[in-house]
Order: sequence, then C-alpha cells, then structure tokens
Amino acid sequence: MPKPTFEATPNPDALKCDVVVPALPSDAIRSYDHARPPAAGDEGDPIAAALLEVPHVAGVFIGPAFVTIRREPGAAWPAIKSAVTKVLRDHDLA
Repeated sequence: MPKPTFEATPNPDALKCDVVVPALPSDAIRSYDHARPPAAGDEGDPIAAALLEVPHVAGVFIGPAFVTIRREPGAAWPAIKSAVTKVLRDHDLA
C-alpha cells in the first residue's frame, strides 16, 4: 500500500493528507485539539483521538476526503508524518 501524501498548507505548522476512503460523511467537517478533544460518539472521534495521541500533534481538522494535522511549533515533521500514516492505515483511511 502506498504511503499517504502530505501537502503543504498556508500554515507552516499544518499538513493536509488526502484519504482513500471517506473519513466523514460528505457534508461533515470536524476540528479538534487538546483543549477541544472529541467527545464520545462524535463522528471522527476514534480517528481524531488517535491522531491527538501522536506526539507533537497539536490539532486535527477532519473532512470527508482529507485530514489536516497541526503540529506544535518547532516539532519535526518526519516522526509526526510516520505516526500519522500508521493511524490512518489502522483506520483504513490510507
């Protein structure tokens, strides 16, 4: 299975990753961070919760066909991207 591709965003501390199957219904978008974690039963909750457990991930933005990861300022992308790839694969999104 190919690795997910990460795309730069206007925010240097955020990367977008397209997913191969919908993460959420077509009209849904969810945003989470450590101050606003997903509540039990939220759509996207297991994915967001797992992504927020990745070291140095500060927030996630989940849409139907993408996941955007925001890192803590100054954190290195390689380890974050590797861990995010694992989460996406574990949830059959990559």
